[in-house]
Amino acid sequence: MIIIALHVLVRPKVSGHHLKTNATGSKGTLNLYQKSHGNVRPTAYNHRMDTISILTARSKICTKRFTKDQDGVYVGLDQSIGYLFDHSSAPINSLSTLSELLLDLESRTDAYVIRGNLIEGRQQQAIRRTLKPRQGQEPFFETASRSWCMIDIDDLPLPEELSDYKNNKAKLVAHAVSKLPSQFQGVQCWYQFSSSMGIKKDKIRLHLWYWLNRPCSDAEMKGWLQDSPVDLALFNPVQPHFTANPIFLEGAIDPFPDRSGLYKPSDVSEVNVPELIPPVVRKVRSSINQFGQVDGQEIFRDKTTGLIINGRERFLLLCSNEATKQLVKGSKAKKADVDVRQLSDLTWKLFEAEADLKDGRYLKEKATFEARRRIEEIESGSFDFRGRTGNTILQPIAEPYFQLDPVSVDQGIQQLNEELDHFFENLDKAPKKALRITMGSGKTTQTIKKLKTFLATQSNFNVEIYVPRHDIADEYVDFLKEVDAQVIHILPRTGGADGLLPILCQRVDYVRSLEKQGSSVYQNACHRRDVGECEHFNSCKYIEQFDDPLLDRQSTNTVRIYVHNYLRLRRNPLQSDPNLVIIDESFFNIMVDVKEIATKAIKDQITSERHPNLGKQIIKALEAEEPLLEMLRGMNVRLRDLDDVLIQEPEMAFESTRDTAISGRSRSVTRALNDLIRVLQLELRLRDRQESQSILLNTNKDGHEVVRVCIKSELTFDANIPVLMLDATADPLLLQCFFDEEIDLKRIDIEQNAIVTQVYDRTGSNQFWRETSAPIKELISVLNTWADFGEKPLCVGNKSLIEDLKAHPDISPKVQFMNFVGLRGSNAAEQCSVVFITGRNEPPPTEIDHKARALFWDDPELLQHDELSENVNLPLELRGFLSSSRNVKARSGVEARTFSDARIEAVHQQLREAESIQAISRLRLIHNEHRKRVFILSNVPLEVPVDQLIKFDDLMPDRLEYEFLKAGNIPLTPLGLLKLRPDLATNEDAARMMLKRSDISDPERLKAIPSLQRKGLIIVEFKAKNNGRKREHQHLFILKEELLTDEKGVSIPATVSKVPIEDWIALLETSGWGVIEDTHFFYS
Repeated sequence: MIIIALHVLVRPKVSGHHLKTNATGSKGTLNLYQKSHGNVRPTAYNHRMDTISILTARSKICTKRFTKDQDGVYVGLDQSIGYLFDHSSAPINSLSTLSELLLDLESRTDAYVIRGNLIEGRQQQAIRRTLKPRQGQEPFFETASRSWCMIDIDDLPLPEELSDYKNNKAKLVAHAVSKLPSQFQGVQCWYQFSSSMGIKKDKIRLHLWYWLNRPCSDAEMKGWLQDSPVDLALFNPVQPHFTANPIFLEGAIDPFPDRSGLYKPSDVSEVNVPELIPPVVRKVRSSINQFGQVDGQEIFRDKTTGLIINGRERFLLLCSNEATKQLVKGSKAKKADVDVRQLSDLTWKLFEAEADLKDGRYLKEKATFEARRRIEEIESGSFDFRGRTGNTILQPIAEPYFQLDPVSVDQGIQQLNEELDHFFENLDKAPKKALRITMGSGKTTQTIKKLKTFLATQSNFNVEIYVPRHDIADEYVDFLKEVDAQVIHILPRTGGADGLLPILCQRVDYVRSLEKQGSSVYQNACHRRDVGECEHFNSCKYIEQFDDPLLDRQSTNTVRIYVHNYLRLRRNPLQSDPNLVIIDESFFNIMVDVKEIATKAIKDQITSERHPNLGKQIIKALEAEEPLLEMLRGMNVRLRDLDDVLIQEPEMAFESTRDTAISGRSRSVTRALNDLIRVLQLELRLRDRQESQSILLNTNKDGHEVVRVCIKSELTFDANIPVLMLDATADPLLLQCFFDEEIDLKRIDIEQNAIVTQVYDRTGSNQFWRETSAPIKELISVLNTWADFGEKPLCVGNKSLIEDLKAHPDISPKVQFMNFVGLRGSNAAEQCSVVFITGRNEPPPTEIDHKARALFWDDPELLQHDELSENVNLPLELRGFLSSSRNVKARSGVEARTFSDARIEAVHQQLREAESIQAISRLRLIHNEHRKRVFILSNVPLEVPVDQLIKFDDLMPDRLEYEFLKAGNIPLTPLGLLKLRPDLATNEDAARMMLKRSDISDPERLKAIPSLQRKGLIIVEFKAKNNGRKREHQHLFILKEELLTDEKGVSIPATVSKVPIEDWIALLETSGWGVIEDTHFFYS
């Protein structure tokens, strides 16, 4: 029997090592501990030394504070953990010394712990908790492997039998430990119930501190614990580990005293770390196989031999597909005749060239099995392995490229509210949460509802909301009515880029000339310290937007709504720091800039006394493709040497009254040259880096040689601010580029009410739609036909195509248009019933690659760049479509252009796939009562279930559908077509083929046309004679709506209860059948 003991410890008078405890310089003692009944220590097996970094906040509280409201309910008080800290490092060598430290820190309400190390040589006072350069300042911390760990359990359901948590501490800890990997079980640890334990009574909220038998990196800890109910975000160098007891104010009493102690299930006090821990890190670089395809995430190769060791089953399928395509190529037969032995031999030849076969698990019989499957697919007509080009061939796949786990609307909204509650309840921890929830779910509405509730309990609280465009900012202002805050939509000074916004500045011409020149408007026109201020400063409408709330106002809270561009602009001196930031929609693209500088400017202006030819040497290295950083180090170029190179712009005279424009040379070149120098300084600090990732030689659109500098802007608010990001296509890989702490991304996929049809034999690229052979007329015909049906079509595409369609004389005025990039967040098309995504948004590969360089320049693993030239395409990857249960071509895929580096491909997908998803969601497909239609005219697989895969030529509603919708009825038998509609078919065989190819014989699929969902479809069955023989026939009718007038005089459809069967019989008898018998009808 194992006896589990919990030991509550108190401080003795014996002093140990000392640590600074606060910013004022007073000293506290880290003491040894003892149980009140005698000394109790964890059993120690070694004395390996490690350290623990402690941050002490300046004038801030680093724990939760609680009081009680008038109903006696505990209420958490908001506070910030601050921006500036003093650092101290405590030595520890066992669970014993770790426990001593943690016991002391419980009373240190201004301190907490992080896993990272302070970088050698950095100051220890008044520092920021940064892992990356921020606001021109070098980071203070770096990653470190640790012999200690804290495990944060925050979401473990509380068993009913342990609901009396005060008297079941030992069982609560034991229950939590039982959910961890086996190595932690039966090992001593220091436990701390979190501040919320006892306040929230539905979950176990617990911190467990362990001593390990060897140091573990953050990545190892994530891999080790990835299947356990723990917060993996804690394994980040600068993630706070809160250690202080909560504070209870105004008579409130801690409902859970004695929150910490020693958990001692045995005498073992250290955890044996596994030798090999499965990584949780996503593979970032893929090889390209012999037929030009990227391996993807599921195929792994031996680093030494290059042979495939994992994912061989998937690779065998790829080889089988490739062999089949090679053998059917050139065949004129409708179904190619392929020999199973020949296909098996070729499949095996391709497979054994790249697969590791040493373990004997893969023999040629498997290739024969796959060959037989391919031949069966050809014979059944499932796949023909032929297409216009290699990447328009439909192929069998192992699984879809994207995976969804959709929930109902109600479940999705419930999950969203739970995530929002958790975020607002933990603002003191400065969380960085991203909610990736299906568009149209109401995420904005729910977020604002939670924000209103939260602000009702706050004072002097400053919220900043960032949105893509000013029209969305106006919508937020409307949503935020009756909030307990002053709501301000921050407008630009001069009316915006398009001139459609109000002009706030009274010296607009002068200020516009400063903006054009690239000079600071605030410093040169608004206010300059010790010099003066604008004559209109105190009455300026622009300046007024940043004023603090007046004391006589009802609320002292503020909500300022900015467009995304403000995320990267230097904050003006009037902007107070936010307490909370909310970012709506993706923002990474606005934070990335690629600047072009003429090589002559670099040669002429990058110079100093110590290195007069520095600019020339930089260009020489780039032209010779020599490692730039290695060359600079070889020249003994030091960081301070580059400070001397920075070009100082002459200070302008401050103008307080001028209202006319000034002339002057743009400062953009000077700014770009200084950006080049700063990027070099950052990259030179990476001692193991030889080549620059951010600076490269390129040719501009005029054919001139230029240097490109890839730059990532920093977020302008402090790293310790809570941030909530709302983005239906959020990618944690990209978001993490802007934050030191781990992003907590919650994904909520909600079922959408739509029927999705996707073309598989057209890539839909920009070039495709620009060609003279592009099916523009066919597209216009499709759009007009749907408009003629009474639908409201939306067409989305690249701007040039959309402009051409809008201007075309044949286009119906009922068709609505939007172009890619400018549609995020828009509700302008929510009343449309059908959408056509014409192609895809795909910037040039070079642009995508350079954006990735800006984002990932400092990744420890260098980016893998594909060859990018006019004559070379990106490699391909076989990607499966995500199919619905209605799709008869399930488990199908095509080859899509992709980057071989997952990080660059993440940028690619945000600009291509995510933009198509954004376009589809303009129809708002969650809360719509009637099912809508989606047509995707590109074969790139998307994160949406596809109901039907078709060829582009089958996109047009077929003739029978069109005639049915126009006339309101149609025969459903070949003879009926000949008799009643001889204009459609000239003989019975033609009529039979027309019916076979049409959806008209499947009324359920017809109901996918949104206008028909609001009407009844009725099939009339009857018998009629033809040439003396009586046969059974069918005829399809639309049950027309009657219109009633409501009390406001508005016409509305009425439910029709009477079927006009007598009128229909008369129509059938007089149109060609003569007398009909045995008539009956049924609803489809």
